[in-house]
Amino acid sequence: MEIYHRYRTGDTNALILFIHGLGGDHHSFDEAWESEALQHYALLAPDLPGCGNSPLPSDQTPTMPFYAKALDQLLLGYTFEHLHIVAHSMGSAPGLLLTQNPQLKLASFVNVEGNLVSEDAGMLSRRTAETDLDTFRTKNYLKLIASAERSKDRDTRYWAEQLKRCPAEVYHAKSCSLVEWSDSGELLQIFSALTVPKLYVYGDRSVNLDVLKQLDAIPQQKISECGHFVMSEQPEAFYSLLAGFLEGATTGQNT
Repeated sequence: MEIYHRYRTGDTNALILFIHGLGGDHHSFDEAWESEALQHYALLAPDLPGCGNSPLPSDQTPTMPFYAKALDQLLLGYTFEHLHIVAHSMGSAPGLLLTQNPQLKLASFVNVEGNLVSEDAGMLSRRTAETDLDTFRTKNYLKLIASAERSKDRDTRYWAEQLKRCPAEVYHAKSCSLVEWSDSGELLQIFSALTVPKLYVYGDRSVNLDVLKQLDAIPQQKISECGHFVMSEQPEAFYSLLAGFLEGATTGQNT
């Protein structure tokens, strides 16, 4: 399977895997390559199949388990001793399913406003899943892109450019699968059960208190003056936070 990705080697045996959200692609993490805080890490940011520059095989449906398998196959091409997963929004679903591979050399998991429970499947994914494909393809998706393009928020407009590279039928299928997995409760169970250092990161302008209440003892960190696109709205703050967390995960201070 052909998966387009951006990659950079590092001078440690640790690899950071960035997993983008619904309608996004690898550009969601462009600022990571400019971050001095991450300069020693190998970085890997793929376009999930059907997104960005990665084609979707004609015999496959873009579900969360399919994406987890695609990521697993991609990682086979790289050598590392410690894998740090950083998953944004929808990306947390395949990321968490990926962690169920007992052979994965997982060192930590950072969930950036990623789907865990029903409340995470908000207006965009749930409304899409409840709309028939034909209506979504011919009407709703065009309206969604146009609305995002007109947004006063720069990062939402940037997301609109990524949306244009994701076919409507792919976005629709991903939404259906994402809602199903969010409603199942299994994602939160997997995240809670991870024995490696983990962190939930959210923006102060997009925080969902109903979600935070269900995280119990899972460590949480707020990034100020930003919304859902934490990585691009406050890149210096986010990647500095990430670097500090990863250092603690490596030395055992986060356990």
